[in-house]
Parts: sequence; structure tokens; C-alpha cells
Amino acid sequence: MPGHGFHEYPDNPMLDASMKYKRETVKAVKRFKQTNPWKGSREVRAAKFDALLAELKVIYNKPALRCVYDCHRPYFESFASCYSRYEDLITMHGRFSVITFLHEFAHSLGRDEYGAVRWSTNLFAKVFPEKMVALSASGHVLTINRSTQEVQ
Repeated sequence: MPGHGFHEYPDNPMLDASMKYKRETVKAVKRFKQTNPWKGSREVRAAKFDALLAELKVIYNKPALRCVYDCHRPYFESFASCYSRYEDLITMHGRFSVITFLHEFAHSLGRDEYGAVRWSTNLFAKVFPEKMVALSASGHVLTINRSTQEVQ
């Protein structure tokens, strides 16, 4: 993330099954899951993420929040994605990553790096438990196990 030193990142994704979310948030992410966000053209996938963003904006009263996608290289890592509080803008770089999107949204809620990692990974684990088994911790991020092709 621009503006963050690597020393500020948590050492692991801080999974905590007891973490609580607004009921509407979990429902919105479950609807998003039903769209199969890993399938479709860039435009189709961006529309799926935009639909989730529209719901989250209402739930968290963030009407000005926007998201732009620079996902022209679909297999490029999403680490360069960021949130600008000055522009109230999420910029997604690299491949479309659900966890990264949730992470940047958490920053829009004012969460620091630890809070954003915790919020996004635990929400993903709650809604996508079958996808979590295909991921492993690599520092503060979850990465796809090489033997798994399903999760992107």
C-alpha cells in the first residue's frame, strides 16, 4: 500500500471466527458470492464488484466512495491496490481479488492496516469458507496454494 511501510503490516492475517459484522454486510457479501466474482470478462467482474460496493456504501453511509479498476493484467498481484481517503477512492490494481477489495473497503471505514487485514480476511473466511482452504498465509496476506486453481 502506498504510504505504508512493510513494518506496519501484521505478521499474519489474524483469523478470528468470533469476529462480528453487520448482518447486512454479510448478506451483501453472500449475494456477491452468488455472482461467482472470479468468472467473466474484466467488465463483467468489475460490474460484480461495483454491485457489492453499491450495497456496502448504503450499509456504511459512504455515498461518495468510488472504485476504479486497473486490472488489465489479470494475473498480476493486487498488492498495489489502495484507498485514498482524500479522494474517497479505492483503486484496484492487478487481478480482481475479493480479499483485497474488502481490505481497501475496510480502509475507507477508517481502519488501520491491522484492522483492515482483520476485517477483510475474517469476512472472506465467514462467507467463502470453501475458498479459504485453498489459501495459505504468506506474511500478512493470504495467497493461493499452487496446487489449487479454483481461487483467484
